[in-house]
Amino acid sequence: MSEWAKVDAYPEERTAYEYRELYLDDGTEFGEFFCPYCGVPLIPVNIFTSGEMALSPHFRINKGTPHRFDCNGSPIESVTGEKRQRTHPVEKSTFYLPEKLVPRRKSVVTRVGRESHNEVPDNAEIDRRRRDAGRRLGPAIYQTSLVRSIAMAFLGVFKESYKQQKQHKWSEDCRKQWVANILQNSPLTLYGRGPLTYKTALRNTRFPPEPDPFIFHGWASANCIHEHDQRTYCLSPKIKVEDRGGNHIPVEIIITIPDEISLTESQKNTVRMLDKAANENSEIRWFCYGQLILCEDKVYRMRVYDIDHIYLHTIKQTNYQISG
Repeated sequence: MSEWAKVDAYPEERTAYEYRELYLDDGTEFGEFFCPYCGVPLIPVNIFTSGEMALSPHFRINKGTPHRFDCNGSPIESVTGEKRQRTHPVEKSTFYLPEKLVPRRKSVVTRVGRESHNEVPDNAEIDRRRRDAGRRLGPAIYQTSLVRSIAMAFLGVFKESYKQQKQHKWSEDCRKQWVANILQNSPLTLYGRGPLTYKTALRNTRFPPEPDPFIFHGWASANCIHEHDQRTYCLSPKIKVEDRGGNHIPVEIIITIPDEISLTESQKNTVRMLDKAANENSEIRWFCYGQLILCEDKVYRMRVYDIDHIYLHTIKQTNYQISG
């Protein structure tokens, strides 16, 4: 298993996590991947996949086509045990969640022409490439600009827990403890703020929030107002807070989208889901990064201007329960 690969469109290697982000953001797929150091073809795994998933994106070699010489597909100086300590083995795959929410990366200009992969580098050249990459790149860390990626991984933990429960005949307490261990031990920083974990960074709508931005999640119905060359969506609870039980607080999410803004495919999908929820008056599950502020009417509100900061998930597509 390796985490780095090159494609002909980009001049430098990228991680499997970055290729997955490109796919989630705009549906970008590539036909051929190559080891950036020894040039052998690579097969993408868990990259071009939709839906909740917390299994690690990575690359593998074709059977019968190993890496050349001493290459293992990784930069030499970035190979450490640090990241492996933050992963959780699940069956035969690595369980690895995004670690950082970061600003959107600028578009990379694709280069003209194709690199020849027929020229086989010798052992010295492969070693030079790997050492150079180790100095340039450091360890591969799963970072994302999309709350969607974090939410999908979070939901994937619960989905995987039921799969593991069935396979290993766990009790319900054992399943919940497995989930708690994953969330408590998976690090996450929010625009450099941390160290947090998935347990502390993702907050439900129970109890008054702290005065800091987090990734909040809850249930709501949507309304839309289109005026002044922009659309404004309001997500508010469809079910009364007192009818939910527990200690849920009243929360509203206000999303403003200018008409002239250029949207990626991921952002367009968010808008389509907002429109669908507003038209059907259906309840949806939302995840949103921001700060909840208590207003005069005793409602906590969050204003969102960056569509990357919200992810919507229809409840009818979820057949497993999530605490909170």
